[in-house]
Amino acid sequence: MDQAEQLRNIIKANNTVIRPTARVITVTSGKGGVGKSNTSINLAIWFKRMGQRVIILDADFGLANIEIMFGTVPRHNLCDLLYQGKSITDIITWGPGEIGFI
Repeated sequence: MDQAEQLRNIIKANNTVIRPTARVITVTSGKGGVGKSNTSINLAIWFKRMGQRVIILDADFGLANIEIMFGTVPRHNLCDLLYQGKSITDIITWGPGEIGFI
């Protein structure tokens, strides 16, 4: 019996359907330059190819570089959302492959 066998038995007993509910994947590290942006972009590309909707949130106020890797220039950023009254949809920039990022 593996670790999850008991959980699967409980779910079967309750006739519960398990659906993937992951809505957020976090790529984080305490160190810069370890490939967080590359990993995030590659995950986004694969999820998009699988038919998922994808938005990348680069929360690094000082050195965010998703836009550099996508070769785009965003009109707005997180500061506009927090301090200028922009909505979340206003600050999304669309990159290659219809992958949105903030």
